[in-house]
Amino acid sequence: MIHKLIKATVRPGCRDEFIAQQRIWNDAMARQPGFLGVSVATDPADPSAVWIQISMESRQDLDRFMAGDHDAVMMQTQMSGLYERLDIHVLDVLEPGPPGIRLEAAPSRSASGYQVALLSELHRASAALRVAVQCGLFDHVGDGATLSDLAAATGTTPDRLGGLVDALAALNLLRRAQGLVSLTEIAARHLRSGGPAYMGDLVLHNTRPALWERWGALGPSLGLADPAPPSQHALFLDAMTGIARGGQACALVAAVDLTGCRRLLDVGGGHGDYAVALVAAHEGLRAVVLDQPDSVSSTTAFIGQAGLWDRIAVRAGDYRVDLGAGGFDVALLSNVLRGETREQGRALLERIAQSLVPGGLLVVQDLFLDEPTGQGPLLAALFGLHMPDAANPTLGQARALVEAAGFTELSVTPLDHHVASNHVLTARRL
Repeated sequence: MIHKLIKATVRPGCRDEFIAQQRIWNDAMARQPGFLGVSVATDPADPSAVWIQISMESRQDLDRFMAGDHDAVMMQTQMSGLYERLDIHVLDVLEPGPPGIRLEAAPSRSASGYQVALLSELHRASAALRVAVQCGLFDHVGDGATLSDLAAATGTTPDRLGGLVDALAALNLLRRAQGLVSLTEIAARHLRSGGPAYMGDLVLHNTRPALWERWGALGPSLGLADPAPPSQHALFLDAMTGIARGGQACALVAAVDLTGCRRLLDVGGGHGDYAVALVAAHEGLRAVVLDQPDSVSSTTAFIGQAGLWDRIAVRAGDYRVDLGAGGFDVALLSNVLRGETREQGRALLERIAQSLVPGGLLVVQDLFLDEPTGQGPLLAALFGLHMPDAANPTLGQARALVEAAGFTELSVTPLDHHVASNHVLTARRL
């Protein structure tokens, strides 16, 4: 283990902005192979000083970041004008603390809405761990193995096993780098069978289906009423509204400038939460929300409650078949692309291109995996495991799909303090 200790002497009046930009660095570092932790501190006796401590498993991990993603993150943050000097020390750790599983939100993703979303999805991490123990994945990894070898050993395909490996890597149980999958220290100690500290049987015991069923009935077991559940579709729409209201709509509005746009198509827009937010933020913008026929009544009521009857219309339709009449100068695809197959996603993007006027703007808001895979973010890595045919793309793969559908002038904006989508990708129809 090593610590990289940095003392930044910031320019007068720039400390708050420096710390805000440092969050972007922290977010990038948090998903690097070998990352263990990062802390940012200030000195009450010296308001010009900001201290950053980054912990990595090895100097090789730090060197890999410096030779790889470092320059891109530096250009993204543009921090060079915020400080006068950096004093840097790389320290070898003689007595490291115990290795940790990564469950926490990375620093720039720790908005309250993200934390609630993360908490509600931790059962996915338990399910991934159970499957890995059941199939003997940690034993097959051994001292290092390729994904193809692991797929052959476990009886599945590399594409399907790759999602599980990426999820376990986001949890800091596996590492995926330079074509090899390897165990982290905590996995080698506790999840490789035959070792003196093996805990795989405890994992299987704590995640057995009968126990999950009992936790699912927790309310009645405590004497609490078990309300009749709404329909799955209604619950899904309400959940998507919760994401938007939890902070995602504000993040999108802050990231996208639709000045001058007049007609917006919200594809698979659910209750129209993002259409409402964007229309409210841009005078002169009108919108059409497209979703399934059984969404129309609730979406219409939602838009009425927002007082935007005259500026937002609701259209019933299946975006996998037809988007209806076009002529839009902006189209929004929010939290849709990752759940489609690659083929469906490209076909949908092609239909969206046809619905836009030449030069029209595509806005894709979604949760994208980092590159190279195996770094997270955790919610993205866990998302596709129960939907093995879903695209669940990296940002680079999403860019390729958008370009193949006939768009150009691609740009990407990371979303700070988001809830469920970490980037906005924009592009123009040719």
